[in-house]
This record gives sequence, structure tokens and C-alpha cells, in this order.
Amino acid sequence: MEKQLTFDSNKTGRYIFFFALFAVIMSLIPIITYYQFFKDCEISQYPSDWVAFGSFISGTSGIILSFFAV
Repeated sequence: MEKQLTFDSNKTGRYIFFFALFAVIMSLIPIITYYQFFKDCEISQYPSDWVAFGSFISGTSGIILSFFAV
């Protein structure tokens, strides 16, 4: 006799919630780190500085999230 797989939606929902929460926390780590080191600096008026910031955020959080997605 074959054993049927059962689907526990309550348990699956908990896993999805915790993984989503973990992903949000991991995404906030680079932003919090950046803020701690550069909170006393002025907000830049140059677009190239914002490009560098976006590259930093996407580079650090993208690597972390893709690692856990695997």
C-alpha cells in the first residue's frame, strides 16, 4: 500500500511566515549597517552617489537572499 502525502496548511503557513520574516530581516541588515556608519553624513544631491548606494544595497541583500533561496 502506498502512503499518501498529507498537506498540513497550518504548519506550511508557519514555515512561509518565518521564512518571509527572515527574508525581511536579512534585507534590513545592509540598510541598518549603512545607517550606523553614515548617519552623520549629509544626504547627497548627486545621482551617482545614489547609484552607488543602490548598488551596495542590492549587492549585499541580493547575495544573502539568493543564498537562502537555494
